Amino acid sequence: MNRFEKNVQAGLERQKESIYKECGKAGIEVTDFEEVVLTEDRSAGAISGTLKSIFGGKTKVTVYQRYTMEHDGQRVTLFQPYEGYVCLPGEFHAVLDGAFEAPMLLRKGFFWGRKWKTEESLAAVLKADRQVARAVKALKFIWPIGRARIVHDWALQVVSMGTGQSHVVHQCARYGGFLTYHVAPAIFFDVLSALSASSQCTREPLPTQEYLEGSQFGVQFFEQFV
Repeated sequence: MNRFEKNVQAGLERQKESIYKECGKAGIEVTDFEEVVLTEDRSAGAISGTLKSIFGGKTKVTVYQRYTMEHDGQRVTLFQPYEGYVCLPGEFHAVLDGAFEAPMLLRKGFFWGRKWKTEESLAAVLKADRQVARAVKALKFIWPIGRARIVHDWALQVVSMGTGQSHVVHQCARYGGFLTYHVAPAIFFDVLSALSASSQCTREPLPTQEYLEGSQFGVQFFEQFV
């Protein structure tokens, strides 16, 4: 293992330890972990990724970590990608028992508000639901990398799977951390709990819905889920 590979692995291990600590503090159990290397050389992109994080530009995932988490009977999967040792924004995925009458996408509203992109009547009910509104207000949209930052167009997506269940995706933001990124798994679990308790969440099977936006790791999630 050369010097760059050691630096890359050290960065991955720091982030892994940080995620495990976040879960431990919140009473969330990590039941499975996997690291998937997408290039033979883990140090690929270690230099270019750092430069891109400072000056902007497209990034390429060289490795990602998959964490399976459980809390109060709910299972969640976190995909944490990297380019070299640069930590990129990942995604939380979950299958929620229950579905909504239309696909839903959460965007940032005016000032510090949140705005649902869905059917107007459903959006109005979700906005008035105090538990849902409080939970989604905690979601953030920004992932800083060096001097640059990635601002997500959306933070949360909920789509019926046609089985009485929904696929829920949250694009990760940074919730703190110094040398690592806090990804706040507890907040995502709170969102799932609030959505499940919503009066609009039915356990009756609804038709499969189209995604309003694509996700990075949807395919990998369903490969694991199936």
